[in-house]
Amino acid sequence: PGVQVLCVAAACLGLWEYGGMRGSSPGNRIFAMVLAALPILAAGLNAAPTPQEEILEGMKHLLTPGGTPPPLVTPVGADFVLLAMGIVFLAIPIASVLRPKEIERAPERIAATLFGVIYLGFTLSFCVSLRALPNGLAWICVGLAVVWLGDTGAYLGGRAFGRHKLHERVSPKKTWEGALSG
Repeated sequence: PGVQVLCVAAACLGLWEYGGMRGSSPGNRIFAMVLAALPILAAGLNAAPTPQEEILEGMKHLLTPGGTPPPLVTPVGADFVLLAMGIVFLAIPIASVLRPKEIERAPERIAATLFGVIYLGFTLSFCVSLRALPNGLAWICVGLAVVWLGDTGAYLGGRAFGRHKLHERVSPKKTWEGALSG
C-alpha cells in the first residue's frame, strides 16, 4: 500500500499542475485525479504475478489434442488496471459531453484529460506492479536514479555548453545541447 499511496500522491500533484497549465477548474482537476488514481489502486489488487507453473499447465492443456481447457485463472493486478482504464475511457467523454454550453471544446478537453490521466495514472500503476516483483523496490530505485541522472546531465550539459535555445516560450533556459547531454 505504501507504493500505491506515493504513486497516487505523485499523480495528483502532477495532474494539479497540468490542470493549472491548461486553465482547468478545480473540479475538473479533482475529477482527473480520481480517474488517475483508479489504475494505480487497481494495480494493487492481487498484484502478485500469476505463478509460472499455472501458466505452463494451461498452455499444455491448450496444445494437447483433446485436452481439457485450462481452469479459470484468478485475475491479477493487470486485469484490474485494464478494467480501470476502460472506466476512464468511458467517464471522460461522458463528463465532457454533459457540459452542453462548452460542447465545442469537448474534443480538446477529452484529449487533454485523457493524456494527463494516462500519462500519470496508467504509467504510475506500473510502479505498483513492479514493486510486487522480487527486488521490485530496487528496480524502482534504479529507474528513478536513471531519470534523475539524466536530468542532472541535461542541466549540467546545458549550463556548460548550451548556446541554441530549445523552445523559449515553453522553457526559456533549455537548450539543444542540454537536451542532448541528458
